[in-house]
Amino acid sequence: GTSYRFVGRAAAQALPNRNSSGPQNNITLNTVDRIEYRINGGAWTTIATPRVYETNVDITIPLTSATGSIEIRAVDADLGITSNLFQGVLG
Repeated sequence: GTSYRFVGRAAAQALPNRNSSGPQNNITLNTVDRIEYRINGGAWTTIATPRVYETNVDITIPLTSATGSIEIRAVDADLGITSNLFQGVLG
């Protein structure tokens, strides 16, 4: 069968810690809960559920058509925040 491989990285954006004392680590409660894709503007399909602050993404998406478009995004499920879309062309 035909498939589409995507390799990348997803991370929840942290707020800079501007406290003048302490370790000054950046702060976030957000996580990358899901990696989703859709083909030709269809419904979003979850392909991975890392549930971490940062993750390497290496996914293979099965295709039923070798033409059209594909979109991939990361989602924070608790807040409904989505990443910028990766957009690719099939074929």
